[in-house]
Amino acid sequence: MASQIALILLSQNTQASLILGRVTDESGEPIETAHVKIKGEDEEYLTDTQGYFSILDRSKKAMITAWKEGYYIGTASIKKPQIQLRRLPKDNPNYQFIHPSKHPDVSKRCINCHKKTVEVWEQHNHSKGIKNPVFLALKKAFEQDYPHSQGSCNSCHAPKSAQAVSCDVCHKINSFDAEKTGHGIDRYKLLRPPKGSELVIGPLKDVTRGHDTFSKVFKSSEQCAGCHSAKHHGKETYDTYTQWLDSPAKKTGKICQDCHMPHPQKKRPIAHGPSAIVRNPQSIRNHLDPTRSLDTRKKFIKMKLSTKLRGHQLDVKVSVTNLNDAHSFPSGSPFRNAFVNLSAFLEDGSLLKQSSGPTLPFSKKSGFLLARIFKPRFLIGQYKSGATRKYNSWGEFFWWPFSLKSDTRLFPGKTRTESFSFFIKKKTKVTIKAELIYQRYFKEMGEAYHLPNSSETIKSISQSI
Repeated sequence: MASQIALILLSQNTQASLILGRVTDESGEPIETAHVKIKGEDEEYLTDTQGYFSILDRSKKAMITAWKEGYYIGTASIKKPQIQLRRLPKDNPNYQFIHPSKHPDVSKRCINCHKKTVEVWEQHNHSKGIKNPVFLALKKAFEQDYPHSQGSCNSCHAPKSAQAVSCDVCHKINSFDAEKTGHGIDRYKLLRPPKGSELVIGPLKDVTRGHDTFSKVFKSSEQCAGCHSAKHHGKETYDTYTQWLDSPAKKTGKICQDCHMPHPQKKRPIAHGPSAIVRNPQSIRNHLDPTRSLDTRKKFIKMKLSTKLRGHQLDVKVSVTNLNDAHSFPSGSPFRNAFVNLSAFLEDGSLLKQSSGPTLPFSKKSGFLLARIFKPRFLIGQYKSGATRKYNSWGEFFWWPFSLKSDTRLFPGKTRTESFSFFIKKKTKVTIKAELIYQRYFKEMGEAYHLPNSSETIKSISQSI
């Protein structure tokens, strides 16, 4: 097989050097179907039944790498293309995750070679972990309800005592188990090295540091599934991943990383240091999540406003369309919500009286809500002796048994249109204003737990007649 490959490759490019090599395990036994590459190039070659390979070297000085599932990535020079692969260790549950910039052992800090990536991480919600003010407020509420339980909060926010979702946490994920119960990190199969050893799992098969391996989970949405899908009391509360499973995005082959970790536009290295090389942008990912920005949210939402005057009645229609092909609007935490606030007022600023159409549930002003609202299945006092907490105006916490009161979120490609009417006493100039407001949590919830204002105006349209 190797000789056949050699002839084919020589006929394709007679200017390149042909390298004949072999991949074996630690005992010298040949490894079949190992993936062999010139570091940084796109082409992959497989070893034959005896572990031999033929590969073209166009650079005359490149490193050769080999990988197979269950092994570390192996490396060799073109002068001696014999690659020995070491088997991966068993998972070490006593492993302590490394902080990317504050680990006591300076030599192990991720920031040493990935400075820009760590700086991006420090601005991302993944880095906030147990410092996130919303998390802290909800954790306090949970502990008041269940003083003798730790709950499952940390399995996503501070997995295995990591204090945050750090580089080391994600790069110890070897696979996702969709059938596994639990939340967050407990739904992944981790591979953590024994004391004194190092192991980094990633999306590349040609890293040459000696302690890396590849996992296909980094090429799929399953890498995100553990923490971005969750059930409580048998009902889905965090459904970002499960929404994607049924989305137009999945049908076209788009994965989470395509939007949240897009490929860079230009070739660049992913690290700095002696082993760093400039890589094809399609082989690497940005860690800066553009979907976190207000501008990106605006891009995925379309809003229309139309008006018609009929005698003393002003008819108004407002429609909102979700252009996102993967998730509902809003998506993520069950406390995220959005609402259209509609007002019609005269030149002196006085508001017109609404005669028909929906109103917002919390303020009774003209508009409509885009959100999920949970309600308790029974009174809290009946569930837990001595409980005195009153029913929350924004809906129930998901750690209490609940049912779904309403779900008015906009799913991918869907439009919601609502009609309103206002009474006008006499002919005069009237201004109609529609605002679409997005909130990370309900205003009432923020006030109850002293959280900062999270409101963002996604769209605003005004018309005068």
